[in-house]
Amino acid sequence: MEHALYVVWMAKQAWPFMFDNRQINITTALFAAVAVAVVFNFPFRRSRFQRRHMLVFAPLIVTILILVWGSIMRHDDYQTLAPTWPYYTLNSLLAAQMLIGIGSVWAMKGYRWFALAVVLLEAWFGWWCTFIAAMSVTGDWL
Repeated sequence: MEHALYVVWMAKQAWPFMFDNRQINITTALFAAVAVAVVFNFPFRRSRFQRRHMLVFAPLIVTILILVWGSIMRHDDYQTLAPTWPYYTLNSLLAAQMLIGIGSVWAMKGYRWFALAVVLLEAWFGWWCTFIAAMSVTGDWL
């Protein structure tokens, strides 16, 4: 149960970074893009829905894996240096998230603008979750 609470705590720590004074413009633009895409290119209407449209949420699964990895490989010992391989695993998961996002945009034929807007927002959140998880696995907390 401790790991689950730590995963939630890390996800909550990523939100303030997204809405920091320097990043608020990017976050606002991404939310606005999702809102516009929902209005003009929403694939989840009952008449047009297909299962492949759920692929747009696949990058969030990798974000959850990133947070779980940050929880499992947490480095609490401040007396020793953290191993580097958990950090490289996080970077690999982030790269996998980007590739899955590209694949899901490609698979959403006819709804690519919607998929691109959602995947970019998910990638932005995944970037900050990776940042928090990297601080966890390296022991470099603020």
